[in-house]
Amino acid sequence: MFYHLKLKGHDPHSWGLQHGEELRQPIQELTEIRKGLLNGYLKGWTQEAISQLCLDHANTLQKRYPRLYQECLGISKASGVSLEDLMALNAYTDLRDFSAGDNTRVEDGCSIVALKSSKANYAAQTWDMHGSATPYMLLLEVEDPHPMHILTVTGCLGLAGVNTHGLSVMINNMHCKETSRSGLVWPGLVRLMLAQSNVQEAAQSLAQNIPSSGHNYLLFDANNSVNIETTGLKWEQTGAIKNNDNAFLFHTNHYVGSLAKEEIMERQSPTTHKRYKALQELCIKENAQTMDGASLRKELFIEGSVCKSICIPASSKDPHAGATCGGLEVDHLTRKATAFQGLWIENKKIEWSL
Repeated sequence: MFYHLKLKGHDPHSWGLQHGEELRQPIQELTEIRKGLLNGYLKGWTQEAISQLCLDHANTLQKRYPRLYQECLGISKASGVSLEDLMALNAYTDLRDFSAGDNTRVEDGCSIVALKSSKANYAAQTWDMHGSATPYMLLLEVEDPHPMHILTVTGCLGLAGVNTHGLSVMINNMHCKETSRSGLVWPGLVRLMLAQSNVQEAAQSLAQNIPSSGHNYLLFDANNSVNIETTGLKWEQTGAIKNNDNAFLFHTNHYVGSLAKEEIMERQSPTTHKRYKALQELCIKENAQTMDGASLRKELFIEGSVCKSICIPASSKDPHAGATCGGLEVDHLTRKATAFQGLWIENKKIEWSL
């Protein structure tokens, strides 16, 4: 089931209560899955130490981001999941970086591509994570301060999304050694950026609100697109395209800029370079002046030259193995956006007008 929830009103605590009440059981289930997986990465940590790490993230929300904090409080209260456990659900990928722990290289990550030309103004991403997250995919609609559609999982503030201004935020996870307990939980950063009007404002918001560990963000609107890599302490723009450019922009799950020296190589996704190369070869092969959004979608998600490299089917042997749990596309020429659960070809989609 692909959950779809429209949050009513303008009060973030009320949003959280609606979210928690409507999706109580799936929030509880996904929390337990992620707590179990997190314990494998934080080997040697006591439960008290893990709880404190999660509460440090909650304390940052309380001190600096009261609206996000109130929304989390509402989710926690209505779902029956403690605030610290809710942080484990939301910050799971970043919390893994706080200890060397389990260095198993897993196929979780995401692939992003954007194209601006006379025939295309299009961006899309897969969201690849432990396959057991797939049943918990959720499309949230929020009215205030800027109406937005958010691709996420139950109990989580946001993974990616697009707002009423046509500004979209797409992400890749990275593993890095530079972490900060006072950094912003990264789904909260996604929400902060989606509260902006354009790419420039979103990039400024990111620069002022660094997440607690490494992520990559592709920011995309009708006129511009930029790609920004972060650690828990720094950020760097690694690419950009403007509306009058005929160009591609893409990213997977390894650093391509100067922050690469902070990457935890032992945890680097074993498929990230394969996926990056496939996108690179596509962009070299195809003419950005002639390719349209529909053609790029076919290449990425359906039966194109890179589809088999980009999309990861669920494992029949290990429910927690890396898989494409869902994704998002935004097309400014057709003025349509689509979120999907699982693989695109499984036809679990929700479409709306920009």
